[in-house]
Amino acid sequence: MLRLFVLLLLVLQSCPIWAAAAPTPVTLTTDAEGQHFSGRLQLLIDPSKQMTLKEVQQAPASAFTTPAEAIRYSYDPSVYWLRLDVQGDPLYDWVLELSSVAIAEASLYGPIDANGRSHAAPVDIGYKRPFANRQLASENTVFRFHLPSAEPYTFYLKLQSELPQRFQPRIRELGQYTISVRTRQLIDGLCYGALLAMLLYNLMLLNMVRDRTYVWYVLTVFFAVISISGYNGHLAHYLISNTPELLTRCYNGAPVLWALFTLLFSRDFLGMQRHTPKLYQSTHVVFVLLLVAFGAAMVENISVAQGLTELVAAVAAVLLIIAAILTARQGFHPALWYLLGQLTLHISAIIVIADNRSFISSPWMRSYGLQTGAALEVVIFALAMGSRMRMMQLKNRELRARTDVLAAAAETDSLTGVANRAGLIARADRLLHTGQHALVLIDLNRFKPVNDQFGHDAGDKVLIEVARRLEEQLRESDIVARLGGDEFVVLLSGQHERNVISSIAVRLVDRIGMPIRVDSHQLEVGSSLGIALCPEHSRKLDELLKAADKAMYLVKGSKHAGFAFADETMPKPASASS
Repeated sequence: MLRLFVLLLLVLQSCPIWAAAAPTPVTLTTDAEGQHFSGRLQLLIDPSKQMTLKEVQQAPASAFTTPAEAIRYSYDPSVYWLRLDVQGDPLYDWVLELSSVAIAEASLYGPIDANGRSHAAPVDIGYKRPFANRQLASENTVFRFHLPSAEPYTFYLKLQSELPQRFQPRIRELGQYTISVRTRQLIDGLCYGALLAMLLYNLMLLNMVRDRTYVWYVLTVFFAVISISGYNGHLAHYLISNTPELLTRCYNGAPVLWALFTLLFSRDFLGMQRHTPKLYQSTHVVFVLLLVAFGAAMVENISVAQGLTELVAAVAAVLLIIAAILTARQGFHPALWYLLGQLTLHISAIIVIADNRSFISSPWMRSYGLQTGAALEVVIFALAMGSRMRMMQLKNRELRARTDVLAAAAETDSLTGVANRAGLIARADRLLHTGQHALVLIDLNRFKPVNDQFGHDAGDKVLIEVARRLEEQLRESDIVARLGGDEFVVLLSGQHERNVISSIAVRLVDRIGMPIRVDSHQLEVGSSLGIALCPEHSRKLDELLKAADKAMYLVKGSKHAGFAFADETMPKPASASS
């Protein structure tokens, strides 16, 4: 008798009638969290992708499994059938949601009562279908339904995905679902606001500075926005709502271009060719592999495109982080900001990938991690660019200061500190084009005996003192220059009256002729001055010098200190002539 009872149980277990026996239904409540179905749904995997709803309903119990955790997809072309048994208050509307926008095709059948009668038409959605098919205008995979009564009902959910991901079905009351959507919209708005603000800001900077690094940065931000909007479903919702083929290519191709332009931006920003040439060479391989991944995305080879992108992006991240550390150690401090931005995004991406691969479970990061990481990275990169710009401005100021010092040194007489011939030419060219001026050429008398008798050191001290005395007698707007040897030039700006110029010449001759103490000696030198007027004699410096030189030799021939104008034939002696 016992053997007959056991045999009867075995027969009943293999019978389709046993398979039709419904599991205990999940009671729906209006809690904010709703009802999750881990360990409370049945899963049938159809590798043939040919099974119909009727065949699934008639499948034996052994064909179903009861996953204890979230449903996980790899690159699996199979169709997944989920059976959910529920009961709830018919006064409410309910929402069945899967926290994913990347399900290619999803169909909901039900509610189906105990007699096998369906109380609603099937609903077909997914990113391979027009967005208008979706319920509640939701970017995620959601279905709205109503239960006719408080009796148990069965739903069948048919899913097909081309991308690795994990999701857990959840049912919430419509009002609670709406509240959660508003929270998500707030976070999305903050992230998109940060991304778009950085995009517009750096477009303006690009227009001003014309720096190639900003080109790569703007393209990086642009494809970050496209990638994030694809992950969130906003690309399908607002931009590409009726072209599933284009949406698929954007969904898989935009992240590749995001990684590619991030690479180009990083190479220029960090100056890798200069600071880390070996790592720079290795980025060429990364660049080529990303182009291959983009090609795979365009021909919809999803597994190759996404797998290669994840692998290459991870390798590139390691290379760029090492490059940033090495560059920062060489004194390029903006690399530290760059390093922080890279770490922020890649830590977020690693968590999201780990969640998709079922290594960890983080629903919040699954929903918001990548876009939050991207927004933070873009903001931090903007800070890095600002730091780089400030560093470049500081270096430019230092370079200009050094250039000014070198230019001043090149135009300054190293002995006396007044202008040399080059300095005179540079300043006189700007002055002589307009206005009336006077050029005074000064040659020292009795300077050679000073050198011969007291040595060149004494002669140098005399020249230094003469230059000081000339500057002392003149205005800041006048120019004092030493042409070489014992020849000086004074350019009197704005002076054109001969009596004023004559009085200045007398004062210069007298001051130069005063004794100069060198060590324990009182040395005296005289001076001969030739004066040319601008524009009366010329506006060209070389012609004025020739005219003044001729007048100066006229004075020198008189054997006395004095001065003469270029158009005079007789010199004028100074009061202290010698």
